[in-house]
Amino acid sequence: MYSRLLLLFLALSSPFLVMGQEDSVTQFEQTYELGVSLDTARREYDKVNLPPRKEQQVTPQTFQLKSYNLPLSPLDPSYRVYGIKPDKKPALWGNYVRAGFGNYTTPYAEGHFNSKRNKDMAWGVYARHLSSLRGPVRKKDSRESETNLELYGKSFQRNAEWTGSIGYDRWGGRYYGVYELPISDSLFPSEPEKIVYNLFRADVGVKNLNPKSSIDYDGNLGLHFINNSFENQEFEVALGARPVYALNGNDSLGLDIQTFFGQYSEGDGISRIQVGATPYYDFVFDGFDIRAGANLTYENDTIGDKNDFHVFPVLQVDFTINQPHDLHVFAGLTGGVDHVNYRQLAWENHFLDTNISLFNSTRKWDVYGGVRGGFAKHFAFELRAGVQNYDNLYFFVNDSLNPEKFDVEYETDRAILGRISGELMYMRKAFELGLKGEYVGYNLKTLSEAYHRPNFTASLYGGYKIKDKVLLNTEIYYLSGLYGRDFDGVDTKLDGIIDINLAIDYRWNNRLSIFWQLNNIASQKYQRYLYYPNKGINTLVGLTYSF
Repeated sequence: MYSRLLLLFLALSSPFLVMGQEDSVTQFEQTYELGVSLDTARREYDKVNLPPRKEQQVTPQTFQLKSYNLPLSPLDPSYRVYGIKPDKKPALWGNYVRAGFGNYTTPYAEGHFNSKRNKDMAWGVYARHLSSLRGPVRKKDSRESETNLELYGKSFQRNAEWTGSIGYDRWGGRYYGVYELPISDSLFPSEPEKIVYNLFRADVGVKNLNPKSSIDYDGNLGLHFINNSFENQEFEVALGARPVYALNGNDSLGLDIQTFFGQYSEGDGISRIQVGATPYYDFVFDGFDIRAGANLTYENDTIGDKNDFHVFPVLQVDFTINQPHDLHVFAGLTGGVDHVNYRQLAWENHFLDTNISLFNSTRKWDVYGGVRGGFAKHFAFELRAGVQNYDNLYFFVNDSLNPEKFDVEYETDRAILGRISGELMYMRKAFELGLKGEYVGYNLKTLSEAYHRPNFTASLYGGYKIKDKVLLNTEIYYLSGLYGRDFDGVDTKLDGIIDINLAIDYRWNNRLSIFWQLNNIASQKYQRYLYYPNKGINTLVGLTYSF
């Protein structure tokens, strides 16, 4: 017991012994990713698990709300049992194709093709295309398309599982926001400028499958190359590894490694490096789970003359106060460098200008606390509050010369964020219902508003299966507190956004189903980004066939 306490004391002390190497204190963040899904898939959410997981991973928060295409997920593989010949294996349908058509002249096709019954490996191919030949502004001048293709596989070895994938994603559209500018019609171009993104990606991963090994591990190596129809392009390699060594009892020593090596150019190339390592000690006793360590990060692209080497303390405490219902009280203090790359920004906002700058966001410190758990058997919840201190937090701002395009501006002094969030989920048999909300208050030094970041977000999601024949999914989103900078350089508050979506899937038989999707039922042509109204009510009808 004394040796465990000594290890914990050393882990807690080490970050502060080196804090003098950085001007500012550390930041702290831990986000709980909460998710449960029904047979068919809607969009992915961060939801409360039922029961909640012991450890969660940090996921950067983004706020993107576009015209929604609620694709239903593939039907579960169906099995037909033949009683006459018990030695014959049942039919297994692991593939499906889907096709549909909607208003705004929207063709849609999707396919998932998987290997079957192989204990040593599994592989598959996924393909999808969705496009609208007409859009919300001047019809064809706001058309867009998206295509995805991926080949993936798994290999099951005696003590390890290997995974790999290669993929290609393409998005094409136009800067149709130019037609929303308050200028004379005579100044409008005959056709808005076109923008196309091409993304090539690949990754390979491995994780331990030997439950008797004292060292657990998983690792991943990924790379991507993205370019657009102008001169922007980025190549990046990312490496992550998470070895954990089990000590006596429930204690463990771990190391999280995350590195990025990239080259970004809009003409001249810029090399970007970020190397991070977080050694930690997990101490478990009497309902407490305590993690203590230090986040050590080197980067080469901070703004100004700030330090390239950062040291942040890591302290996370979780206490279980009601074991039958898994009720937890948690708190923490940590910090880190949030990696920002061109791929992330381009997929968050497709209408970027060509001359953007890339800088990582430094979370100098993040203090948080909350409670999560389950009650009444079918309910799960989480309540959380925290304060964060950021350097170089990024925002999308309309370009002063071409307001239909967006620059990326950074809060170079200090950004204090106060967060309050909560989620409640109910799940029972064929019914699921969840409610999630978050309020974020921004205190900025150099920027007058938190451009295109909402103050309040809320979502209501639900699904219901009727006798294995009809599946209903609904999603309702609300965002408010958005600001943009208009044509005259004046801060402009955007209207609140409400987006109501409904998807119905009717299973005709084990192979064939019919789907109908209604998106933006309120027909609100909201602007997630200034000068870019989204589609009004849009619908998609089609068939799914499994084989």
